[in-house]
Amino acid sequence: MRRVLAALTACAVGLADTIPVPVFAQQAVAAAPAVASAPAATIDPIVLATFRAYPDGGQALTDRIRVLVLQNNYLAGDVARAIKANGLLVPTQRTAAEQGLAEALSRLGVTAQAAGGGTGLTGEQWTAILTVLSVGGGMLGFGIYEISKKNNPVTTQVSPN
Repeated sequence: MRRVLAALTACAVGLADTIPVPVFAQQAVAAAPAVASAPAATIDPIVLATFRAYPDGGQALTDRIRVLVLQNNYLAGDVARAIKANGLLVPTQRTAAEQGLAEALSRLGVTAQAAGGGTGLTGEQWTAILTVLSVGGGMLGFGIYEISKKNNPVTTQVSPN
């Protein structure tokens, strides 16, 4: 009976992580609405003047944004806020600003972080790692059970009758 129970436990541990369904802890929970405690950061007047100087966007705005960010690194956040602000830029300005900011950041050596986190592993790779660890844990448990069974044999008492 113990052997069957150990084998079932090992299989359950090995298979527990391979089922790709969300568990209770992974389900989305409705978050409380965020309360604005501090006013939004203002955009630097230099950045706003740059966008007003190039109302049609284009390559000239791309070059100006790139030079502006390369000369003043601290303005990169203001350019990004201007790009994200609704109604501040027309689509051609937004496209030019994104391109200029991307060129400047790449020249500064800033690269985007992988979506899977700092390690860069994909979901399938994490699943494979966890599956191997789960199966290994089950096998280790079964091995410990077998070793302890050999060291502690069960003795049966025979009645004298």
